[in-house]
Amino acid sequence: MGFLSQLIAGPPPRAGGLQGTAQMIGGAGGFSDAGVEVNEERSLQVGAAFACINFISRTSGMLSRKIVNREDLNRREVRTAEFEHIWGPANPSTSGLSFWESLFASAEGWGNGYAWEGRDDRVRYNPREPWKGVRELWFTHPRRVQVGQLEDGTKGFMLDGNRAKPLTTEQLVHFPSLSVDGVRGLSPVKAAANAMGLQIAAERFGSLFFRNGSTLSGIITSEAVVEPHQAKAVLETWDEEHQGLNNAHLMGVLGGNAKYEKVGIPPNEAQFLETRMFQREEIVQFYAPIPHHLLGWKSNTSNFGTGIESQGIHVVMFVLLNRLRRVEEVVEQFLLPPELQLKFNVKTLLEADIRSQAEFFSKMRNISVYSADRILELLDEPPRGIPDDYLY
Repeated sequence: MGFLSQLIAGPPPRAGGLQGTAQMIGGAGGFSDAGVEVNEERSLQVGAAFACINFISRTSGMLSRKIVNREDLNRREVRTAEFEHIWGPANPSTSGLSFWESLFASAEGWGNGYAWEGRDDRVRYNPREPWKGVRELWFTHPRRVQVGQLEDGTKGFMLDGNRAKPLTTEQLVHFPSLSVDGVRGLSPVKAAANAMGLQIAAERFGSLFFRNGSTLSGIITSEAVVEPHQAKAVLETWDEEHQGLNNAHLMGVLGGNAKYEKVGIPPNEAQFLETRMFQREEIVQFYAPIPHHLLGWKSNTSNFGTGIESQGIHVVMFVLLNRLRRVEEVVEQFLLPPELQLKFNVKTLLEADIRSQAEFFSKMRNISVYSADRILELLDEPPRGIPDDYLY
């Protein structure tokens, strides 16, 4: 059986098994107050949620990655075959971009990202050196995994509902998002269940209105006794003449003693569009303060600066850096020796504001707050090697 087949079927049993049982925490959805079922899969159908996940995962995944030695002041890149699964393609079946995009997307959408470790069977696992023997990383969909703590306090995983053989960090690398229990990441969908439920309900209402709704929303009454077949005939005639978008706003004519009574509230009176716009912005706040134009819609006001450059700096500082650093720390803890560290290069996102950067560094240099080597360090460039390089 090939490695990919093993991945689909689930990981092979761990030699010797695991002592104790794990209390696993799942990720099932639930119903919002709007009466709509909300879960991570369905959240991707919510435009605002998908826009946030799409922007964060694509922007983070496309950043170049490099491994450097902490003690190397020249910050030369370490490129050895032993760590190619980190700086290059994660495994033979995918590109590095695709792998990291999927990982960031699952961390944003489900609150947890997982990577299955393809290990060299000839290298014995050592918990003090967990990176040794790892040759490949395979993205594992978060719906397959439940995470919790084993009896010894270490993190454990249940894959595909297999309670008999919980896994450890020897098999899976866990990339949690914001956590409130220190074990699993918090799913934005659970935090925003009511907001997303209302958005889904509003979208469903809009779809049903245009598909089935008669603009004359109400009831047809008559003083005479109406038999069931007569009521059905009247209803069918009414729908034939007034149902659907093409027949919207047509006048209705009733015969006999029948009369029409309006009981519904038109979407414009119910502030339908305002509700959708409000829910869109409310959902965004559960993910990150992202400028609206980056998500594909126009906003008349901006709280992110006066120019595109300022907004780019905002995205790096308040949207991406925390997420990137969280991933870097997990990689450094489980996939790299202590002397090495992973760095995502965000310079490409800041190049448009190079003039502002130059002015800032120049001021810091002129008042002797920054040395030349400190500026080079912030730019991720090799130092000059001149100690105490301050102007005064």
